Amino acid sequence: MKHGIRTLIALSGAVLGAGCTFLISFEAADPGPDGGDIDATPNAPDAERTFDVRAEPDPPQDAGRDWDLDSLTACKGHLDGLYCNGNQNVTVTGADNDDLVTCIGGKVNRIRFCDKGNGCIRMLDGYPDQCDECFKKGDGVYCGPDLGWHPQNKNQRVRCQSGSQVGLLLCGTCVPNGASSYCK
Repeated sequence: MKHGIRTLIALSGAVLGAGCTFLISFEAADPGPDGGDIDATPNAPDAERTFDVRAEPDPPQDAGRDWDLDSLTACKGHLDGLYCNGNQNVTVTGADNDDLVTCIGGKVNRIRFCDKGNGCIRMLDGYPDQCDECFKKGDGVYCGPDLGWHPQNKNQRVRCQSGSQVGLLLCGTCVPNGASSYCK
């Protein structure tokens, strides 16, 4: 009986040891450029990564902070819209001026880091702020929709040079014409 128990223990150990040889190792994903996790969109340019902090239990951090959205009061008293951090008194303490803050219902809904070109572009009051998207375009003049901007910015004419926004003009009507868009 004593010999049977030892055999059983030895066989159990051998089986467990053999099972360990079949473990698969997984490498951790590289952190994003700011040290936070990146989203799962394969090959998405950094400026297209949107940080929807309400949808993720452990959100990426723009400025090295964990955002507790329920405690942020930056959007209280402001209309729904897009604001560069610090613009029109929408300020998330500890965030970067190139963070694009989405306000919905008086609360911070999303924070997106604008890390390309000139960062976060402050528009005229009444128009949604935007991330500089000129890095996607060649040198030329474009209308807001050419850059994927908010529909309210459809009549913003943008001059792109060397991957950055260098000029902005509000048109009565912006007529898209590739890199030669114009005001009408």
